[in-house]
Amino acid sequence: MKKKAELKADLSEDSKHAQCNVLKKRKWDEPHIFQIKKADWDKPGTRVGCISGIAYSSQGFRAGLVEGAFELFRNKAAHFNVLNGHIVDEKALKVIMKEKTAGLKGEEKQMMIDHILEEAAKALAALIPKIEKPHDKGEAAELVRLYIMTSPKLDGKLGDAVMRRLQDLRPDDIRLYNSGGDKLEVKGKVEQVLWFLNPKKSRLPSKIYSTACEKEIDDKRRQTTQQMPHLWVVGGFASAVHIPSGIRHEPYCSLPALRRLEEVEAAENQVGAVIIDISSAGEFSFESWSYKDLVAKEREFITGISTGADEAHKKIVAAIKNYGPLTLGMLVDKTGLKRGTIEKAMKLLVTDEMSDRTTWPGLHYNQASQRYDFHLPWIQEMIKYPCIDCVPLVEDRILFFGCMHAGYTTTDYQFLVEYFPEIMLKHDVRVLCGLGDFIAGLHHDFMCSGETFGQLNNTEQEQLAADILATIMFRVFEKRFAEKIGKNATKISREELERVVGECLILFVYICGNHDLWQEKDGSTPLAIFRYRLIQNLTHHISKSLIDMRLPAISLHKILESKINSFPDYKASYVLPSGLRLGMMHPHMGRGQTTSKAQVAMGLDGCQITGIANFHAAAVVREWWPGLGQQVVVQAGTEVLYTRFERRKMKSGVDFGPIFLRVLSHGQRIVATESAYFNEPLLKEAIKKSTDPDDLRKRLGILAI
Repeated sequence: MKKKAELKADLSEDSKHAQCNVLKKRKWDEPHIFQIKKADWDKPGTRVGCISGIAYSSQGFRAGLVEGAFELFRNKAAHFNVLNGHIVDEKALKVIMKEKTAGLKGEEKQMMIDHILEEAAKALAALIPKIEKPHDKGEAAELVRLYIMTSPKLDGKLGDAVMRRLQDLRPDDIRLYNSGGDKLEVKGKVEQVLWFLNPKKSRLPSKIYSTACEKEIDDKRRQTTQQMPHLWVVGGFASAVHIPSGIRHEPYCSLPALRRLEEVEAAENQVGAVIIDISSAGEFSFESWSYKDLVAKEREFITGISTGADEAHKKIVAAIKNYGPLTLGMLVDKTGLKRGTIEKAMKLLVTDEMSDRTTWPGLHYNQASQRYDFHLPWIQEMIKYPCIDCVPLVEDRILFFGCMHAGYTTTDYQFLVEYFPEIMLKHDVRVLCGLGDFIAGLHHDFMCSGETFGQLNNTEQEQLAADILATIMFRVFEKRFAEKIGKNATKISREELERVVGECLILFVYICGNHDLWQEKDGSTPLAIFRYRLIQNLTHHISKSLIDMRLPAISLHKILESKINSFPDYKASYVLPSGLRLGMMHPHMGRGQTTSKAQVAMGLDGCQITGIANFHAAAVVREWWPGLGQQVVVQAGTEVLYTRFERRKMKSGVDFGPIFLRVLSHGQRIVATESAYFNEPLLKEAIKKSTDPDDLRKRLGILAI
């Protein structure tokens, strides 16, 4: 960020109440301009960059975060950008106005108010970067559009007034849409409508992130006569929730705030930016980048100090960096310096105004609290954060599923064996996470009532579940192995073949669910047959494939044992190749009315990633804790079309399909997560109770032994 001074709007000392024409006006630099590379711009799909809650005029405002988000949008080649709600903090702006207009009346007061609004608009015009689309040399640059929607509750009328002035200053790229949210039509191969919403009124606080978002959506659904969108995008609540269609009528996601969170009105937690990626087929993925680790240690990015500083000055600055605002006595304790030494040193460090240097803000002394701290306006406007996606990032790609219920007449077996491999290959999934209820089980008279087919007992249900999983894993292996080994099949050594087979096999981690565990009451070990059959099936078909290719014999069973990992459902955690911990749970409890019950499982057993299932409801929820950093919980839905139990309980359907999660981390701290749902079932109605399991295997190409 280039040199900028603290915003002031004041009258001259000799004529405070008479000469408004001498109001001090701030001179701002031109906004930073990012340029998108053509190769990035032309990548398949349409990308929408989304931010919310920059809250200019509040203590939490950080221009460096805004610049970092726009750098991310440039790097990701976003085709549209949206600033959705809480652009200006009206409450903070009112405090500033009250202070600046004290003693003024009538025209003079109005002139001061107009001046403050103008200066706020100029500040935002300078601090919000521009992004240029790719263009040939000599052509005029066209800018990526920035769509702005204010929040009636958070921006208010003052925020609207600032935004109108901002749009006048930046007509080449800023479009001002309706307060409270508006529709954005995203044109591509498949045209999609995104409906952005933000808070219109105060609501009772809730600990659950999805609650406030769904109230805004439900209010809009009841009020509007317009066609519903393909995706709702809710800003203003500083959360990062992603919910599919199914139980909810339309999918939705919520946006983090892009500021330092100073106070909590609802359940605010997330700081960051979002990329919504729309594929050419119209599928959505939600990519959430977390800036909260950077904000938590932002004082570390103050790298300079006053010219002429000695060791005592450095100790004082280091203490304030580490501990925040400190009194003189606290500085003595933290630095070990004598009181007189500190008092003398402060003459160099303390300044009336913030520094104009880009690495050093100067210290400010607060008379009321008697504490020393860095100048806040410098941190708000000048501090630079590292590029969040420029550091080396480690990637985990996981597909979560639960509640397959092999044996049900309403399980979509065709989707499992056809689409699961397709999804895993398309998204380069390396870990398959099964979250319990692999079988329907026999309780509740399922066999008699017709909810299961073919008179399958527990053992036979486990065998069918194993054959389905073997088919999924084999199809992924077969494709990857063919691509990996190429024409060198006959020349490969036994050691090299073992390595390649291990790389091409998916890692499968799983736990039991309550339906699997019912048979414990009869003295049977849940999923024991399932595991044995799965390894046996894969060993048979992979061995046959290798023999047909005339490849050396290898210890295939040993490799498969290492790739198929089961855990107790009450204490399941696995260390991923990235070093992040993956936790799994299948809670034995009902769904209730809360969409994102997943939030309760956050940080399970010290895991940054947690997968849960059983509610037949899907959600992806993010949360940040100081110890673990950014965390994510994936609540998987089900692979059944419906259940009689849920219909009879008047539950609003189920969420169908698996969930893809991509996690980017650095130093075993999550930086970003991308989630996507695949929830269009192939099954349209229940299969017949009389369906023969072997006929089903043959018809769908399910591997058997």
